[in-house]
Amino acid sequence: MNGSSGLIRKSVAKKAIMALTGLTLCLFLSVHLLGNITLLLKDSGSLTLYPATQSTGEFFKWVAHHYEAVPLIFYTGEIFLLLLFGTHILLGITLWLQNRAARGPARYVLQKNEGGRTLGSGTMIYTGLFFIFAFLVIHLLNFRFTTHDGVQGLYDLVRSRFSQILWVAIYLTALLGLGVHLSHGFQSAFQSLGINHPRYTRYIKAFGLLFAVLIPLGFALVPVLILTSSGGAG
Repeated sequence: MNGSSGLIRKSVAKKAIMALTGLTLCLFLSVHLLGNITLLLKDSGSLTLYPATQSTGEFFKWVAHHYEAVPLIFYTGEIFLLLLFGTHILLGITLWLQNRAARGPARYVLQKNEGGRTLGSGTMIYTGLFFIFAFLVIHLLNFRFTTHDGVQGLYDLVRSRFSQILWVAIYLTALLGLGVHLSHGFQSAFQSLGINHPRYTRYIKAFGLLFAVLIPLGFALVPVLILTSSGGAG
């Protein structure tokens, strides 16, 4: 009995940590989106949605320069993000394997009969891993670990990549996976933390769905506008 209780407590703790890392990553996505939007700002700081060629990237370069100007903050932030993603992924896979093993041979019958299942809840492990591969790996290889000459080089590199249909298509596909993942993950995180009450759970769920739509759309805005303003190179 004590062994069973211990396993339950460990599982609850894992879900809580996964929820906290997930919500922290949601905050990171929000901040990162704001940074991406600066690619569309004019020198004056005003927004130019179209054509994106009107933006010279001075505001983006200013933000990038000040972010990279303090190496301690820059590298500490990257290490912290790496730990966040690593912990979230590891716990996600661990909990998924535990649930799969607990269901046993009848898991497919249970999945069919379970109520309230959505596309997001039924594909969490797949959309999560897909997003990690398609977005993070390709994103980092293209923008973080590619040689460029300072912030001007980074700005030119981003615009160059997003002027190519292939990279924009990959980026948008990854964002679709992110949206599906967030559609369940956001509100599920609050449930894992015990924040679940009829009075406000519906608002959390509604905000989670809105977040799952706005964040991917916001990230998609930059490459789509750059592509359309550049003429869409192959």
